[in-house]
Amino acid sequence: MTTGVKDYYEVLGVSKDASQDEIKKAFRRLARKCHPDLNPGDKGAEMQFKEINEAYAVLGDPTKRAEYDRLGPAGFEASPGFEEFRTHDFGAGGFEDLFSDFVGARTGFREAPLKGADLVTRMTLTLDEAFSGVTRAITISHGVTCRRCGGSGAEGVTSCTKCGGTGKLKSRKGFFSMSQACPDCR
Repeated sequence: MTTGVKDYYEVLGVSKDASQDEIKKAFRRLARKCHPDLNPGDKGAEMQFKEINEAYAVLGDPTKRAEYDRLGPAGFEASPGFEEFRTHDFGAGGFEDLFSDFVGARTGFREAPLKGADLVTRMTLTLDEAFSGVTRAITISHGVTCRRCGGSGAEGVTSCTKCGGTGKLKSRKGFFSMSQACPDCR
């Protein structure tokens, strides 16, 4: 990874509202232009190629891009050698909760949604149906969350643009992570 704070949108030459397809096209165009095999011995092209790859690794992944958009370039930057810990998902309610007990906030690991229970039903099949396969319509009763309000009962629900609906703003200073209540929605 390169050092210093870089705006990944500027590195790829795209706007902040660029689509994933536009980001991919910009990456491919710049990667072809600066590829070390096409510019042997050119250290500038090699450094630019590394920056392009670093930018695309973040902006090309919708989850990392959303985190980058929330935190900004300076907040997103991690200490060298600890990048893999920033985006690793240890699962909801797991490893990150251990640290939250000590510092009073989540550590910045991606907070995965809790998984629901498996849906189970019984069905009788003949041996022939089990062997050759069969398609049947079945009805399963399960709780369904309203798509309009997300189960809250409110109209026109949107996520906060500053914190992404988490209610927390996270910032990093090297390896240390701090969290505070979002001033826009809390």
